[in-house]
Parts: sequence; structure tokens; C-alpha cells
Amino acid sequence: LTVLYLVGVWYGFPSTSIVFDEMFPGSVLRAMSALSFLPQGTDVLYGTVTYFLNYLFIAPVVFIVGLLNSLNASDTKLFFIENTWSIYLIARLVSVASVVCIMLWVRDILVITGSAALHRIIIMVLTMSNLIVFTTFHTSKVWVVTCALLVGSLRYFLLALTQNKNSNHFLYGAFIFSAIATANFPLAGVFLVTLTCWIAYLIYQKRIDMPGVSFLRVIMVSAVITVGIILLNWNGVLAQLK
Repeated sequence: LTVLYLVGVWYGFPSTSIVFDEMFPGSVLRAMSALSFLPQGTDVLYGTVTYFLNYLFIAPVVFIVGLLNSLNASDTKLFFIENTWSIYLIARLVSVASVVCIMLWVRDILVITGSAALHRIIIMVLTMSNLIVFTTFHTSKVWVVTCALLVGSLRYFLLALTQNKNSNHFLYGAFIFSAIATANFPLAGVFLVTLTCWIAYLIYQKRIDMPGVSFLRVIMVSAVITVGIILLNWNGVLAQLK
């Protein structure tokens, strides 16, 4: 399945006219031109986490191209102007890495829920080869990283329910992944709210042994993470709200 997602990741190139809503590569290059790690102005309206992941993947490539051009900024910039597709390809590889995480975590979820090996294979193939999933996950859009984070959160939540040891640690993982997903795309906040309600209910039913103080602490940590990431791109988030 990983090979399947690598095949065709270059679709449409060298033309970039088909990537109208894959905004992160351009945003990263403009931030680099400004010698900054943060999004510039209202360049990134949403997908702050996706932007930073793209930055981490693109930065080494820009550095290598810069070295090949004797660290000449003008020549380096000209290279990427003439080969814009190369930056979009790197951004799509970020999505492929996210898809690999999704597949590994979905497999874990199926194991945790007791699915047989054959059933796991069938579910994985039918889900990941679905046309809508396959098409979306071949782009550098915000959905891919967000889905990976939410699947990771669900994995930790199920581990907390099924593991007697370190269940609180797993709950922290569930909240943190969900908080990062919310900071990346606000609609993921629905999952975070649902997760909070479920865990509160399970604590009340004594199905999860987590003190109230620890529960409040993990909620506060999640809030700090979400707000902290949003503040790194405050102008973009504010522009989206307007």
C-alpha cells in the first residue's frame, strides 16, 4: 500500500496549475525568503502544523540546492522558480509519510479491537484504496496530516481502554494528538470535544482509573498546545475567522 501511494504522487507535474489549493510549498518558500520559520502574514489560513512539517522537509532540499549554487541566493531562487514542481513533490511526500503513519496506526487499532488477520488486510485495502481517500492523500492538502493525527489519537484512546499499565500515559497521547489536529484544522476540535466527553464519562463509570486532577491537567496541557500552535500563525488564523 505504501508503494501504491508513492506511485503517481507526481501527477500533473511539471505543471503546477492543478495544485490551486496546495498552498504550503509556496508559503514555506516565502517564509524562507524572509529568513523566518513562521508563516508570513496571512499566507497560511489553516493547516499550521502541516505548514511546519512541510518546512522541515523542504528546508534541507533548499539548503542542498543552495550549496550546489555556491550559496548564491539569486541562483537558488531561480532554480525553484524554474522547477516549482519539485517543491510540490516534496510536500506530497510529507503526505505519503502521513499515510504510512495512518496505515500503521489503523493496523494497531484493528489488532486492539481483535480483528482477525484476514479482516485487517481486507479493511486496510478497501479503506486505503478508496478513490476519495486515494485521491486526497496524493496531495499536500491539510486533510492528510489532520487525519493522521486523529487516527493516532484514536489509537492511544483504545490503548488506554485496553491496557492496564500506563493507561494515563495513553490518555495523554490521545489528548495531545487530538489537540495538535485541532490546531492544524479547527473542525478536528469536534473530535477533541467528543474525546473529552467520552473520557469524562468513562472516569465517572470507573472504567478508567484517572484522578480528576490528572484529567483537568491533561485538558489544560491540550489547551496550551492548541493555543500555542495557533499563536504561531495568529494572523493567518484571524484572517480565516474574518
